[in-house]
Amino acid sequence: MHKVVLALAVSAVFLGSGYSQPMIDSLKIPESGHMQVIETKDGGMLIGRIVSIDVDAVQVETSFGKTEVPIRAIKKIRRIPASSMRSGKHWYPDLNTTRLFITTTAQMMERGQGYYSNRYLFFSMLAYGVTDRFTIGAGGLTLPIPLKDLPFYITPKVGLWNQESLDLALGALIMRVPNDDDSFSTGILYGVGTFGGPEGLTAGLGWGFVDGEIENKPAIVLGGKRRWTRRLSVVAESWFFPDYYDEPWVIYGIRFLGLRMTVDVGMIAVPSEEIVFPGFPYFDFVFNFGY
Repeated sequence: MHKVVLALAVSAVFLGSGYSQPMIDSLKIPESGHMQVIETKDGGMLIGRIVSIDVDAVQVETSFGKTEVPIRAIKKIRRIPASSMRSGKHWYPDLNTTRLFITTTAQMMERGQGYYSNRYLFFSMLAYGVTDRFTIGAGGLTLPIPLKDLPFYITPKVGLWNQESLDLALGALIMRVPNDDDSFSTGILYGVGTFGGPEGLTAGLGWGFVDGEIENKPAIVLGGKRRWTRRLSVVAESWFFPDYYDEPWVIYGIRFLGLRMTVDVGMIAVPSEEIVFPGFPYFDFVFNFGY
C-alpha cells in the first residue's frame, strides 16, 4: 500500500512542477535485462539503473556504485538493453535500424520516433513512426530553385511481422519528377525481410514503375551490417538489376555512431559501368529524435 501512496505522491509533485508525461512515464525502475541513460539539465549523463525512487530524488546504481540524483535535475531518461554495455562501457546504439545506406530494412521505428537524413548535402529526407507498424517519410532535393521544379518523393512502409529474428515489411518510394512539358511519377514498390535482428541480413525485391507501368522483373537487394567497435559499424549492400546491368551495384563503408546522430562514409562501385574498386564516394548523416 505504501508503494501506491508514494507513487501517487511522486506523480502529484511531477504534475504540479510542470514535468512532461514522457518524463513521468520513464521515471521507474527498469525491468530485468535493461539499463537507463539519465541525462541531466547541466549536460551530464549517468548510465546505470534506477533502484529506488523518492519524492524528490532517485538512487541510481552505476558501475562506480550508487549515487543520488535530484529529480528536478533530470532532463531525460532513456531505457537501453543491458547488452549495450560491454566491458563496463556503453556502446552507442545504432538507432538507424530501419536503413542501411540507401536500402530500407524490414525493421520499424516505434510510434513517435523519427529521423532527418541528408545525402551529399543536397538530398534531404524526414521519416516518422506514425504507429509501431506504419512509417511515413518524405524528401527531395534541397536546392535554391523554384519549388515546382524540385523533384520530391514520399516513402510509406508497413510492418507485417516483427519477431526477434525475423522482420517483414512492404513499402514504396513514389517520386514526382518535374518535366518541361509535364511532370511524371516514378518509383519502386518493394517487399523486404531482415533476418537475425539489427545486425542481420536484409533481402528484398523491388518493382520499378513509371506513370503506372510496372517492370516485369524486380530489382534484388542484399545487405547487412555488423558492429565493429564502440562507435563504428560496417555496412554493405548490393543491388541487382536484371536486363539492365550484368554486374551488381555495391555500396560498402562504415557508420560512425553517436548518441543522436550517425554519419555514413562509403564507396559505390558499379563494375558494369567501369566505376570499379574502390568506387565513387558516398556520404550521409542522420539525426534521430523521439528516442
